[in-house]
Amino acid sequence: MNRLFKAMALVSVGLSALLSQTATRAATYYVSASSGSDSNAGTSSGAPWQSLAKVNGHGFAAGDSILFKSGDSWTGQLAPTGTGTSAAHIVINSYNTGALPIINGAGAEPATVYMHNTAYWEVRGLSVTNTGTAGNEYEGIMFLNDTGATMNYAYVGGNTVTNVNGIASGYYGTNGAIAVDSAGSPSTSTWNGVTVENNTISNCSRAGVFVGPSNNTPNVWSTNVLINNNVMSNLGGDGILVYGSASPLIQNNTLSNSGAQAGTGNSGWYSNPYAAGIWNNSTTNAVFQNNEVYGNSGGGDGEAFDIDLNNGTTTFQTNYSHDNPYGFILLFNNNAVTEYVRYNLSVNDGGSNYGGSGGGFINLDSGGQTFYITNNTVYEKSSLNSPVTHLNNGTCFIENNIFYMLGSTSYAATTNQTWNYNVFYGAHPASEPSDAHKLTSDPLLLFPGQDLAGRANCNGYELQTGSPALVSGTNLGSTILGSFDFYGNAVSGSAAPNRGAYDGAGITPTIPPAPTGLAATAGISQVSLSWTSGGGSSFNVYRGTTAGGESATPVATGIIPTAYTDTGLSNGTTYYYKVAAVNSAGTSTKSNESSATPSAAANLLPNPGFESGNLTGWTVWSPNGTGGAAGVQPNAPRSGIYNAYETLGSAFKVDISVNSLVVPNGTYTMTAWVWAPTVPSNSCYMYAENQDGTGQLQANISQSSGYVLYTIPNVQITTGQAQVGFWSDALANQ
Repeated sequence: MNRLFKAMALVSVGLSALLSQTATRAATYYVSASSGSDSNAGTSSGAPWQSLAKVNGHGFAAGDSILFKSGDSWTGQLAPTGTGTSAAHIVINSYNTGALPIINGAGAEPATVYMHNTAYWEVRGLSVTNTGTAGNEYEGIMFLNDTGATMNYAYVGGNTVTNVNGIASGYYGTNGAIAVDSAGSPSTSTWNGVTVENNTISNCSRAGVFVGPSNNTPNVWSTNVLINNNVMSNLGGDGILVYGSASPLIQNNTLSNSGAQAGTGNSGWYSNPYAAGIWNNSTTNAVFQNNEVYGNSGGGDGEAFDIDLNNGTTTFQTNYSHDNPYGFILLFNNNAVTEYVRYNLSVNDGGSNYGGSGGGFINLDSGGQTFYITNNTVYEKSSLNSPVTHLNNGTCFIENNIFYMLGSTSYAATTNQTWNYNVFYGAHPASEPSDAHKLTSDPLLLFPGQDLAGRANCNGYELQTGSPALVSGTNLGSTILGSFDFYGNAVSGSAAPNRGAYDGAGITPTIPPAPTGLAATAGISQVSLSWTSGGGSSFNVYRGTTAGGESATPVATGIIPTAYTDTGLSNGTTYYYKVAAVNSAGTSTKSNESSATPSAAANLLPNPGFESGNLTGWTVWSPNGTGGAAGVQPNAPRSGIYNAYETLGSAFKVDISVNSLVVPNGTYTMTAWVWAPTVPSNSCYMYAENQDGTGQLQANISQSSGYVLYTIPNVQITTGQAQVGFWSDALANQ
């Protein structure tokens, strides 16, 4: 897409499997790029080693620790050797306080941290990146077993992995953030004891976390696999894929705003444009629970969750999916087994016009298996047009669910489906299934419409006292219903359950408590507000120009996120704010007061108008070798002489960004003048985020006949470094 930029401004305004052992360490080695020397003994923080080469060439023994100095950075590959034991693991970690030590692969090798045939190792406390030549395969942290036998224990925890530009449609185990791979000929290599937990992953092509074969041909099963409490955002393709594993547990993970690059490029030997949020292939007895996925997309599939090919029994329970345009879950298995989808919450999923396997709450594209889809709560706002079921394959028992559909909706043909004891509220299309025990009255959800990130912000879908959904479901037994509901309440194996994802007692709505922690941050002609919710389904914002003088009438109502930006204000005037929470019982008392004074602030970006005549201070990145689409030209600038552009005579994908911009922690606003003469074919947006990829906000760019001012308010910088940029995925000459 041809885009011209000008006058840009960034302005001031668990549970763990196979826990680490506590055996006496044989030796502790320290490594510091800033103060070390490879001639040192390395066994004290006062005389550390310096280089990765020294670490890679040492050969470590059971119980050893290798500690990298916080705040230091290295370029190259970390590939240590040695073998631990079950009683004495070998541990990589950091020492001293400050930012995590950075290992920057810089594309020199396929993996930045490469653990080849290393048993009983732990990789902790590193910041890992690997950006190299577009079109190559890259990984952040990789464990690889190609011994042809079982390898014990691989632990990856507490790391940050960001900016790994593998191939978004390439193979999962060789393109992404963290991979625990098995390979060899014959393919009999496998792992016993894999834990990937507490990692922060962002801006990586293809997969966030992968456990499985490196060559797409699993013949044996890895065991004791736990993927827990990882936070992933802005990934090119899939969030988590477990492939070839017996009884894996995937829980407490969060994935957001991912999948947009699926279908770009290929790795030669493997290419698959289909991506999903969190899914499995070729597993047995997999359990996915307490995970959250939102903002997921993709050129094919694209659902938040997926039971894919060649799986044995799989259970998806107590997961939270919201704002995923391609739907909640894809059921695509081809084996004659039983699958369970129960006690999940889906809010505002669907709405995509994609005509393949996506677009609905449940996308049935399966083979010979049997599905029990029970006790889920599905909410759709009035502006959406999402089918409840899409396609119609496999045998399904759809029971005890609540479908709260305020938008227009539909249901696929019900061949081989049994619908029973469901609640159908809101829209009633002609395709609504026959259900001998259906309810169509209001199920009296506590605060329907609540749509916030975080599983703690889902109490709006509990049931009120007097709800017809209370104890009116059918008990299908503990094998089908499980042991607990979305909210952690125990589920009886014999008594009638509630309908929907909540199985507790009815709740009498009460006026919510006042929000707390209201903070106001000034910008240019605007003030950004944020606060903490104690309850409620929406919020009112009150404003005044004197302390305690907020108007009785709110300036904004129905605010659902716990943040709001008040625009069009006068610079130099101090504004005072309070907020209140609202639910069906009434409006809370007002929060604490906070004030801010908008003003015109200095531009913090380097070369903001590109008047240097080049992209000095900016970085060009492309996942498929089309970085030549970006540049600077003296053609139709909004002001001055130059503007930046993104366009090419062939299809292209390119990002122009400012990286590692050091700024004080706080709230910022990004603004840019953009001219987009043609309509973007795939995706086109500007973004601002922390350098580690957290907290990303986007502004989608649309066709225009001249320059349009785009604004991203309320950018929360919490790491002391920001990254801002422009992404285009477009056809020729756009």
